[in-house]
Amino acid sequence: MTEIKFTAYEVSSAVGRVGEYIAYHYLKERGDVLFSAIDFELNGRPVEVKTTVERRLIKSRYSHPAGAFMIRESRHVQLCKWNGLYCFVLLKDDGYAAVKLKPAQEIQYPKFHSLKWTHIFEYEVTKSHNKRVCIEPSFMNWRSLLSESVLTELDKRK
Repeated sequence: MTEIKFTAYEVSSAVGRVGEYIAYHYLKERGDVLFSAIDFELNGRPVEVKTTVERRLIKSRYSHPAGAFMIRESRHVQLCKWNGLYCFVLLKDDGYAAVKLKPAQEIQYPKFHSLKWTHIFEYEVTKSHNKRVCIEPSFMNWRSLLSESVLTELDKRK
């Protein structure tokens, strides 16, 4: 069987799509959801979905640093102006996602366009490996949403 190879960009794109899927289901539990030019609208407010992974799994010159959400300044200004929301999706190492909805006005535009997940989600530092682990409630299993070949590529990058 031929091994399928993915570029970092393709893996990053797959992670983003999984985040949008999870966000849609999360938002549906909180009101009326429509697809929009940004990502979604929740009860008439624009929502931009941002997804990252808990650990540094993706290294690429084409994408933002893993473990951080990429925030574009022009979109951030729009969201603030329109009373919009960010839906942050963190794909945790345990295979589940944590999700948090925040008003754009509460998010300070980050230096270098990236916002570490630890600025959004609560975490603790493990004593054995000195690693940050998200302690927010889990919402949905994300590993089941990706193909085996993409998961293999993600696991290689740990």
